[in-house]
Amino acid sequence: MKPFSNIIETAANSSLLFNKIFYYKTISSTNDKCFSTGGLKNFIVIADKQTAGKGRFNKKWISPASGSLYFSAYIYRPVIDYNDAVMLTSLAVVQVLRRYNREIRLKWPNDIIIKSKKVSGVLIEQSFEGIEPISLVIGVGINLFTDFSKIASLKDKALSLKDITEKEIEAGIIFRDIVELFEKYYIHFTKLKKKIIKDWKKCISGINKEVRFRMKDRIIKGRLIRVNNDGSVVIRSAKREMTYHFGEIV
Repeated sequence: MKPFSNIIETAANSSLLFNKIFYYKTISSTNDKCFSTGGLKNFIVIADKQTAGKGRFNKKWISPASGSLYFSAYIYRPVIDYNDAVMLTSLAVVQVLRRYNREIRLKWPNDIIIKSKKVSGVLIEQSFEGIEPISLVIGVGINLFTDFSKIASLKDKALSLKDITEKEIEAGIIFRDIVELFEKYYIHFTKLKKKIIKDWKKCISGINKEVRFRMKDRIIKGRLIRVNNDGSVVIRSAKREMTYHFGEIV
C-alpha cells in the first residue's frame, strides 16, 4: 500500500487547478473547513475522520475514522455554476468507482449507489457576494472499509467499496484519480460540456421506474421520466409531468 501522504504530495505537485492540499487526522467537516480557511483561492481539504460530517438538507454523514475518504475542494470565482458542478463532480466519482465495480450508478442528483445502497455522496455549497457566487465548495465522501452491518441505522442503506470489489482499495489512489478527472472536466468544461451531460445522464438510476420524490416536506409518488440537460428531473404523477430542479429521490 502506498503511503497516503506521498500520494497527496504528488497530487498537489501535479495539480493544474489546486494550489494546496491540507490533510487532517480529525476535523469537524471538510466543507466547513474550506469556508473558514481565508486567503487562498483554490485548495483541497482532506481528512481521516469528520466529527460533524453533513449531507444535503442538513443530513448527518456518519464519518468514522479509517473507514472512508472525505475531502472538499474550494474553488474561487468558479467558471461553472452549481448544477454543472453537481454533474461534473458526481460523474467523475462514478467513473473512478466503476473501475472497482461496473454496476455503480447515480441516484439523482448526487448519491452514488449500488443495489440501491449508498457508496458515496457529493455535497456542493456556495458562498455569495450579493447575488454573485464567489466560491464553490465541493465535498465528496466515499465509503471504503466501514462495516455497515454493525450500524443498525445504516445497514440497509449504505455499503462500502470493499464489499463490492475484489480489488485492493487504495484511498490515496482513488483520491488522486478523482481529482485528476475533476480537473480535466473543469478546465476543459466548455469543450467537454455536452459529453459530460450525456455521460452523466447515462449514469442515472431509476429512469422509467416508479419512485418516491421528496420536495421539501412533501413526498410525491410517480414515474421518473428523464433528467434534463440542466440537471433537473421530470416526474410523472397523476397523469401530469412536472420538472423539479431541487429535491431528492428517496
